[in-house]
Amino acid sequence: MTLDNPFSEEITNFKMSKNFVLPNSLEPYKGIGDPQAHIKKFQSMMFFNGTNNEPILCRSFPTYLDGAALLWFSKLSAGSISSFEDLARYFIDYFAASRIYVHRSDYLGTIKQGQHESLKYYLTRFAEVTMDLDPKVHLHALKTGLRPGKFRETIAITKPKSLEEFRERAAGQMEIEELQEAQKVDKQPTRREEEKTFKPPSKKEQKKPFKLTPKFDTYTRFNTRRENIIKEILNAKIVKPPARAGNYQDQRFVDRSKHCTFHQKYGHTTDKCVIAKDLLEKLAIDKTSRPVAQKKRNLGTEKMKAALAETKKLLNVGFIKELRFTTWLSNVVMVWKNSGKWRMCVDFTNLNKACPKDAYPLPCIDKLVDNASGFKSLSFLDAYSGYNQILMHPEDQNKTALITEHGNFCYKVMPFGLKNAGATYQ
Repeated sequence: MTLDNPFSEEITNFKMSKNFVLPNSLEPYKGIGDPQAHIKKFQSMMFFNGTNNEPILCRSFPTYLDGAALLWFSKLSAGSISSFEDLARYFIDYFAASRIYVHRSDYLGTIKQGQHESLKYYLTRFAEVTMDLDPKVHLHALKTGLRPGKFRETIAITKPKSLEEFRERAAGQMEIEELQEAQKVDKQPTRREEEKTFKPPSKKEQKKPFKLTPKFDTYTRFNTRRENIIKEILNAKIVKPPARAGNYQDQRFVDRSKHCTFHQKYGHTTDKCVIAKDLLEKLAIDKTSRPVAQKKRNLGTEKMKAALAETKKLLNVGFIKELRFTTWLSNVVMVWKNSGKWRMCVDFTNLNKACPKDAYPLPCIDKLVDNASGFKSLSFLDAYSGYNQILMHPEDQNKTALITEHGNFCYKVMPFGLKNAGATYQ
């Protein structure tokens, strides 16, 4: 297979030096990650090796591409690249969807220092989500998130003007905190004090630690961390955190390197929080909306037979189950496909009106294709009935009830036609 040469004649006809050797210190870009960061690393590497020539930069760059990125390069129009600036611009624009997500300032306001969280751990946790942030915004959000105390008062008085100045003052505070922790460990109680303070563990303390059981065998894979979604939900005040969250764990003995934003407690991370994971699986419905049971619509003989066949097929594979008592009830709609077969859809119009729209943007189609690159095979079943591989929350299954000539059924898996099905699947 011959590929079109995307470079101009000047770049193509440039004679490379026989002594030129390509550096091998840069991992190829496969379409996942920040494209701008890859460009900067490439330029720095080539400049370090004494190369700053436009034709050499252009002709060397494809060597550091692989997978979807190399496929993109092979499809560039002939003669469309006349400089490295053009190549870099096309590259960054095409893979823009893979850039690192930069949080908005309102999201940063949710990052607070915990009541018992050390300054060192707070700064580390804050840095994880603010790497590409403007330094002024970074500094303001960092100061705002400090818990009330002497260090926050010191910062308010001294007013550090840069991150470097803030870190210098924070370094002194961290040394004080570490020294205080060391003194607690070194202070050994006397034997008399041990005798006074020792108490046999109560029956309550002897019980095994409480462990929540997940409600699902598998969970939806999102295009961002669950922690980010939970923080956005809390910031938008869509749900409230549990009033007595985390009381099932004794905070004296938990792992303080793990913090849950949803519970505002230590011992586990937000991404691993069972309650938060179950919350995101539930179908969000406006509590003020009343259930709507649609009146059964008459289908013709041909459509009725097609609906019966489709219902039997869904029952056999375990996607639906029979339902005796219903609240929400929707009609089936038979659609004639180009393949010469009927497709059974469900009219979820009333249910969708009661469901708030998922505000999170769907990933670019190019990014979805890029994420699938590098695999030897892609199951057609996965793409054809992908929605049906996501389980419905047991409490929400009856809301997907559908009415047919042969009875009422509801979905055990996520059906087509729900407002947020696409966002959940992707």
